Amino acid sequence: ITVFPNPVLTTTASAGAICFGESSTLSVSSNLPATAYEWSTGQTTASITVNPTTTTIYTVTGTAANGCTGTASIQIIVNPLPVITVAASDANICVGENSVLTATSDIPGSTFLWSNGGNTASITVSPVATTTYNVTVTSPEGCVTTGSVTITVFPNPVLTVTASAGAICFGDPSTLNVSSNLPATAYEWSTGQT
Repeated sequence: ITVFPNPVLTTTASAGAICFGESSTLSVSSNLPATAYEWSTGQTTASITVNPTTTTIYTVTGTAANGCTGTASIQIIVNPLPVITVAASDANICVGENSVLTATSDIPGSTFLWSNGGNTASITVSPVATTTYNVTVTSPEGCVTTGSVTITVFPNPVLTVTASAGAICFGDPSTLNVSSNLPATAYEWSTGQT
């Protein structure tokens, strides 16, 4: 009775843990030459690229030239992308006003990086023109999601004030007039008149 050894398979992965949407290359080798392989995916090459959507165990069977077989398995962990929300305390402001931007992640321990350099979950901005702010959220596993929020900035009216008389004698009147570069402007004087 002639007894042939079973092939001993060794599997490796380019990345044992990936983020959702990424891929990993799996490779297998044998201690016996001329071993043929078949993966649980149906592929028959020594190296395959996989793109699992959930954590998955891949099994490969190797058949040596002597007809004996061996198996090995490898697990690829799939980490989720953070689900984020981005909000502004006021999406419409006038020049000189502020808005507080806040990003939240469903994964604890996530870090935040805003396009203006801010690195906290909430930042205060005071743009002088309409601006879109982007935020990159990274989970502790290194998975990344981006979001954005736009702050619309409206110009302040420019007022022009004239007086019928800039210098008067005690008891004489002067009529003050105001106009704006923006239509439908409402006015309130320091006297309380509107």
